[in-house]
Amino acid sequence: MQLASKQLLSIQNQIWRSSSIRVSSSQIKKKSFEVTLLTHHLKTAADTNLRIYRSIQSEIKLLEEEVEQALEAPKQLDLLQTMTGIGPVLSFL
Repeated sequence: MQLASKQLLSIQNQIWRSSSIRVSSSQIKKKSFEVTLLTHHLKTAADTNLRIYRSIQSEIKLLEEEVEQALEAPKQLDLLQTMTGIGPVLSFL
């Protein structure tokens, strides 16, 4: 999770430093997001970071699904999962 957050911040900072445009994390998280308005080399670097971020997110999702299958969480944990940032794994801990 920390690595994904760091990667997200890296993408935001690259875009902001290079173009003075602020991009929200929710925009970057969208599957349709593409890096634009950067020169060729900067765009390549930002695109690489975006692919790394998406790969990390994919791995996190796979791990969460495995843990979820391995654990049968009590129904009371559903309430915890309504909070932002708390999914099946964190609610069980």
